[in-house]
Amino acid sequence: MWERYRDRPIYLDSNIIIYAIEQGSRSTQTMYEMLSAIDADVLRVVTSELTIAEVMPKPISLNSPDHLAKYELFFSPSSPILTLPVSREILLASCHVQAELGIKPMDAIHVATAMAAGCDYFLTEDHRLGRSIAGDLKWLQLSEFS
Repeated sequence: MWERYRDRPIYLDSNIIIYAIEQGSRSTQTMYEMLSAIDADVLRVVTSELTIAEVMPKPISLNSPDHLAKYELFFSPSSPILTLPVSREILLASCHVQAELGIKPMDAIHVATAMAAGCDYFLTEDHRLGRSIAGDLKWLQLSEFS
């Protein structure tokens, strides 16, 4: 299923990472297959350090050490997931993305990061954001893989 995306980097939005870690979504099998493809070097994925700030507060507030440990492993330096910093260049590019697409600043940072990383695809379950993405970056949804 993921083989067709080999050598075509995919950006993972925050909600996808939550689905992958939380293991309770309707897409658990799809997430398992995606993570296996990442581990097998079939799939190259990218996200932003901004994602860390979006996904980790909940397990911290719920005092859920198991979930927190999974997130920490996901974002560790040894992880096959490329986690890019929110640089000044990304922030400036996000201003243009926000102005062009009319999306929220946080979403614009994600899109700008995906573009800077040379991603071909943007995997998100945020339909509003997905419909806004245009140009060389193509929107993917989990339902396409179920």
